[in-house]
Amino acid sequence: MKQRNLEPGWYVRLEGHKFDLADWREVYCPPFNPVVVTDHSERALLYSREMQTCVSGSEAWEKAIALVGRLNGAVALVRAGQPIKPAGIIHVGSDGKETQHLTMIMGAATFRSRVSGAAIRHAGNGEPIPEPEPVPSAAQALHDAALSDDDIADLLEQLGRSDNWYDIYKAIEIAQVLCGGQHKLFAMLEGSRSACENMRKTANFFRHARAPRPAVLTELPQAVHLLHFMAQTALNHKLGA
Repeated sequence: MKQRNLEPGWYVRLEGHKFDLADWREVYCPPFNPVVVTDHSERALLYSREMQTCVSGSEAWEKAIALVGRLNGAVALVRAGQPIKPAGIIHVGSDGKETQHLTMIMGAATFRSRVSGAAIRHAGNGEPIPEPEPVPSAAQALHDAALSDDDIADLLEQLGRSDNWYDIYKAIEIAQVLCGGQHKLFAMLEGSRSACENMRKTANFFRHARAPRPAVLTELPQAVHLLHFMAQTALNHKLGA
């Protein structure tokens, strides 16, 4: 969503690969909360109702770090995207004046490719089928659930940074809490149970100096894929999906 004039309030300036920013614009779209807007300078700005009670830039920055972490976790589940980083805080006053807070310097970019598109559906008579009423995206729905459940919030935040064995294991532990324990979670994994159990053992091996080594170590990319499956299973259980 592109806006020439920003509404008054607190915004988080986002930085990341252009394809990941495009994912965020798609899944965090109006009229629901949170929303990513693009201003006249082509900045990607995150607006969330939860930040509008802030009274200082430092408070807004603290909230932004946790918020973006959770939103990264939700996008990891629904789009398998790479993490976006909060790069600064912007406050827009009632007079439209912008104040910049805590601007961060980001690292180098990487090259990736992305394919997307939209199709127009037609009925049997050739007439276009009207678009359905808008509903929150899956990522926005997860964000809403996290606002009232600390375990879901913690899991999403952990997923947003689970690109290493230590954080993968922590994410598994939180997923187990959502299901009422390790045995209950793994019982829900059905045909993927063995692969997920080996992944858990691999993560435990790498995070300790003297943990038992599995006969076959799970590769890290496969571990992330299995973790997302485990997390989605735990969330479905918790949310009754």
